[in-house]
Amino acid sequence: MNLSEVDNSTFEQIKDLDLQVLILRHNRIKNITSNALSQLIHLRHLDLSGNSEMNIDQLAACLGNIKSPNITILKLNSFGWENEQISIYEAISKYKITELQMSRNNFKTLNMNALGQYVPNLTFLNVAYNNIDRIIPGQLKNLEIWRIHHNYVEFNKTLFESNGTCNFPSLKILNLTSNFVNYFENRFSCLDKLEVLVLDRNPVKQILTDTFVNLTSLQVLHLNLLGDRLYNIEAFPFRSNTLKELSFSRNHFAFMESARYLYFNSTHMFRGIPNLEVIDLSENYFNLSDCVLRDMISHLTNLTRITIKSCKFQTIPTGIFNKMERLEVLNLTKNHIISWNGTEVFGDISSLKTFRLDFNYISVFNDTSFPESLMTNLSAIDLAGNPFFCSCKNLWFRKWIHSWRNKRPGIFKGFPKNYLCINPPELRDTDLKDYFPSDDECYPGRMNAALQSFIVLSLIGIFGVILVSLIYKGRWHIRYWIYLQRVKQRGYISLNSGDSFQYSGFVVYSDEDRHWVFSKFLKIVEEENDQTLCIHHRDFEVGKLIVDNIADCIAQSKTIILVLSRTMMTSDWCLFETRLAHRKFLNDDNGSLLIIMLENIQKKDMPHSLRDLVDLTTYITWSEEPDVQERFWTNVLKSIKGD
Repeated sequence: MNLSEVDNSTFEQIKDLDLQVLILRHNRIKNITSNALSQLIHLRHLDLSGNSEMNIDQLAACLGNIKSPNITILKLNSFGWENEQISIYEAISKYKITELQMSRNNFKTLNMNALGQYVPNLTFLNVAYNNIDRIIPGQLKNLEIWRIHHNYVEFNKTLFESNGTCNFPSLKILNLTSNFVNYFENRFSCLDKLEVLVLDRNPVKQILTDTFVNLTSLQVLHLNLLGDRLYNIEAFPFRSNTLKELSFSRNHFAFMESARYLYFNSTHMFRGIPNLEVIDLSENYFNLSDCVLRDMISHLTNLTRITIKSCKFQTIPTGIFNKMERLEVLNLTKNHIISWNGTEVFGDISSLKTFRLDFNYISVFNDTSFPESLMTNLSAIDLAGNPFFCSCKNLWFRKWIHSWRNKRPGIFKGFPKNYLCINPPELRDTDLKDYFPSDDECYPGRMNAALQSFIVLSLIGIFGVILVSLIYKGRWHIRYWIYLQRVKQRGYISLNSGDSFQYSGFVVYSDEDRHWVFSKFLKIVEEENDQTLCIHHRDFEVGKLIVDNIADCIAQSKTIILVLSRTMMTSDWCLFETRLAHRKFLNDDNGSLLIIMLENIQKKDMPHSLRDLVDLTTYITWSEEPDVQERFWTNVLKSIKGD
């Protein structure tokens, strides 16, 4: 609508109506007479936003002549004012304005003293999306909500308290998103009624001990998107007896013991918050193997909602959620989760109502994924967007979905539209609901139950006798013996040089060396040189015996890569993998073996089987020196590619 001219006749036809709300946003008003609104004696809410061509003096005169004693809400957004219009404050001083909005203008100075003088009854003030970089202190004793986000404010202690007097004693909600707040310490004095504080997108460097402890009514605190200047978080930074919701997301802060130049106290970071119910730690960095996340939040047993999205978890960490008997919502969407043991992760908790695992890397589920106790009160579970494997490996999962959909229709969010088969290739993009094989299809010629029981019991008995006779040789020797027995049953598959391999190499490494493997080795070999490596943390098939996973992956790998370190030599599984690598190297005509000496280890300190391998082949030594590293990567890639 286009109302370029507004005068006394504009509203002549509706002057006798009980008109309480008048919205004239973006009407391109250029001229407005002083008596244009004087006939609207019941007016309570006036919105003139977006009429940037309006004459300021005319607007002030018009506002000063409103005859309604009930007007309390005035919205003057998007006028493009470069200077704060004190004349507007003077014009409306005769009314009891409680809500004033002046967002999306361009003024740089905000005079709180003038507002307190002319509009003392304000409870709601919105001056967001301006260019405010200077605030003249003043008192607004009734102000409850102040939105000053997306400006250039770098406030000091006098903003909230002047000469021992609190300027905003009634303030409950304060939004300071996207300003220039560098320091929080001692800036929020006397705000005893503040309940919600939003400090997102501020270039803060440190969060010190007891930063918010004086906010005695604080319930919600948001510290998101703080950028990369934050380097130090001291112990007890969020201590508060009233805080219920804390959001520290999208900060990309490395909560890892190996992080350099970043300081935080994992044990005491979230201590002193006994009533915390909601926490969001999305889009930060964690290394689940160093237990930092467990130390940070496992003691928060009153939590009802946890959100940890997009943190690249490969599994659901243990030792955290099984202690949280009040937990109702767990959101782990957009991680890299492949598998987990539900009993170890959740224990006996039964309080969970919503569980989000959508858009992870889960392809196969099994009967340990969702314990019965976890399903007791679960009303919503989201598994959409995962790369489902539509084969007999997921027969249990399909039966489980069918069963729970009958018990609780609608429990699976996004089903069936976003539940698609990714593998095998011939079923790609097929709806998971359309793949439901029978037991006969998956287990043809199934033996009767009695015979199965007999066979199972016999195998258990035989295995028990063998286990007792070989226990003295050590755990990894037993695992190797089991592997040999399984190979005898199904035959050893040897790949000739002409066959195609699924992987360029199978990497044998210890958990303690995982950071080097993922951050350096995979980055150079896979990301920069387009090779495909088999990594047990990532590529082992869920639900399959570890022994079979190791044997099959070694058989499907062109090269066996041993990342040799002292911790690797003490790992039973690594020694077992080394034994199989030794066997493949000796038996296959095309056996290719690459040994990377991650540390300087004397041969006398090596186990016999490992010493034999080192004697049989040339190894490559890792170094921190850049010049040596260049030769190192050249030799590694040459060996893997077979150049």
